[in-house]
This record gives sequence, structure tokens and C-alpha cells, in this order.
Amino acid sequence: MAGTKKADLLLHRLSGSLEEDPASLRKQGFLDAIKKQLSEQPDFLSLNIIQIVLLELQIPDPDLYQEAKSQYLALARMRQSRDMTAMEQEKDNLAVLKEYAELLTQYPILLKYLYLKELKGQGLDVLNLDIPDLKK
Repeated sequence: MAGTKKADLLLHRLSGSLEEDPASLRKQGFLDAIKKQLSEQPDFLSLNIIQIVLLELQIPDPDLYQEAKSQYLALARMRQSRDMTAMEQEKDNLAVLKEYAELLTQYPILLKYLYLKELKGQGLDVLNLDIPDLKK
């Protein structure tokens, strides 16, 4: 394997380890552990890794990441709570509609009454019926 391919593979393995645990870089012996891991890999058996030195490293701020994660989780909990409330409200609305349906099924004359009441409310005098207002 050419030297640049091995270097690319080395960078890939190193970045993979950092992605799993970004805070691990701060731990004592992290680079030595990576060196040991790499020396046991078949691709690196022909290399004598003396030392790994990071010249430049860019990793996300773990504290900022944790803050963003906690805010996201709080937002998700809030949305879930809101959705649960909306579902409960919808269940209540369906229960009321079911009661109306049962009432109208039991007393179909109410449909005729409501229809005639609506016609009278639109100014149509249906057979001069005097329909009482049930709201009173």
C-alpha cells in the first residue's frame, strides 16, 4: 500500500475514534491507544509507528454539542407533550360527535327539526311553522 493511502487510512481511523467519543482526546494516553490499535491492524503491520503527533485538529465543542442536544431533547419533549394534548382534545371531540350521532340516530326527528330551523333562520318561512328556539 502506498504511503499516502496508509496516511489516509490512519486519518480515517483516528477521526473514527474521535467521532465515537470526541472528549477522548482529552484523556491521558489517547494517542498511545490509537498507536497500539493501529499497530495491531493488518494494514499497518509493515509500519513501525513511533509516535502520532497532531499538527492540527478541528473538533466540535463538546459543551456546545451537549447544550444543543439538551435543547433539542427539551423541544422534542415539548412537542410530544403538545401532540399528546392535541390527541386527547381530538378524542374528546370525537366522543362528543359520537354522542351527537347516537342522539340523532335515536331521535331522527331532530334532524328534521334542525333542518327546518336552519331554513327559518335563512328567512324561509316553511309552511308558516312556528319553530321554538331550544336555546332558551
